[in-house]
Amino acid sequence: MEIALASLKRVFGIGETLATTLVGLVTRIAAKIAAYTYAFLVNRRLGRPQGRIKELWA
Repeated sequence: MEIALASLKRVFGIGETLATTLVGLVTRIAAKIAAYTYAFLVNRRLGRPQGRIKELWA
């Protein structure tokens, strides 16, 4: 469980959200997960490898 949480913290940058309330934190995490999921969808539609998310925005 600790490894999974550490991975999520690293991938989504949860440690640097700067949220001041629990609702703000949940909102920011949900937005990051939605953006990550959307990037996977775009990669799939373009026929690109799933892990190539950073190159979409560059």
